[in-house]
Amino acid sequence: MSLIEYEGRQIELPNEITSNDEKLLEVLLPYFPELSEATIERKTGQPIKIQYGLLKAWEDLKLQKQEDSFLCQYLCV
Repeated sequence: MSLIEYEGRQIELPNEITSNDEKLLEVLLPYFPELSEATIERKTGQPIKIQYGLLKAWEDLKLQKQEDSFLCQYLCV
């Protein structure tokens, strides 16, 4: 079994479903149609995280800010 995190919810699903992003979304989409544009993040030893909408946009923005800050350290001297 694998643990899925989505909007503060935790859902446990069989590994046969969670091992493939397409299968996972195929199972979840009838219940959560907003996930059609979701991203799935996997890190060893942690629940599988599913993000979409504003939460995904916020995570993308934080990542871009980190990358810009890193680049500026080397290019803005």
